Amino acid sequence: MRVRLLVVSEYTVKNHVNRIFAKLRVRTRGAAIARWLGTAR
Repeated sequence: MRVRLLVVSEYTVKNHVNRIFAKLRVRTRGAAIARWLGTAR
């Protein structure tokens, strides 16, 4: 089995997470999960 290593910088990950938060209109991971589960207030 061949395995490839995906190298992603910390900045790239933070950037993607922040864009997701912006689209969901939340500021925290907990709030994002609550929004996704439909339990956000």
